[in-house]
Amino acid sequence: MLKFNFKKLDYTKKITIISGFLVLVLAAVIVWVDLPAVKNINKMKDEIEFQRLDLEKKYAKSQRIKKMALSLGKIENEVLRLDKVFISEYRELEFITRLEQIAQSDSVIQEINLNKSAVMETGGFRAVYLFARCQGSYENLVKYLEDIEALDYYINIEDLQITKGENEEFSLNLKALTYWR
Repeated sequence: MLKFNFKKLDYTKKITIISGFLVLVLAAVIVWVDLPAVKNINKMKDEIEFQRLDLEKKYAKSQRIKKMALSLGKIENEVLRLDKVFISEYRELEFITRLEQIAQSDSVIQEINLNKSAVMETGGFRAVYLFARCQGSYENLVKYLEDIEALDYYINIEDLQITKGENEEFSLNLKALTYWR
């Protein structure tokens, strides 16, 4: 067996052996400790980047949701307003009574005819023709038309004829589409 006596070596050989041993230990530390740590650090860096991108996407999505919620609030107000535009099928009498009240308050004599057969049915509503014959002074007939226009309901006048009769009396013939739900 070969014995190695470290004490008998000169200083330069001792320094060379110790330096070589330290280099081997340092290389072992790098291979078994530092390289896995660097790999873990790179892996964590990638995960952090992925989470950052994911959070940015979620933040953008939450901002879109907030905008949509605000838009929904505005739309709900418009829907309520649109609900007032349509005449309810069950409130026909109320609609006719309202037209009679307008005629009476404007000193106009009127005859109303609702043609309940729908002209068109789409989107949950139907269009129904309203025919009205009215008599009164010109000023009263204009006021009558203004009051009908001021109603919450959407009434689309398709035909309007005003003719002069006797004694400053005028006749008004009206054909309009009303919208029912």
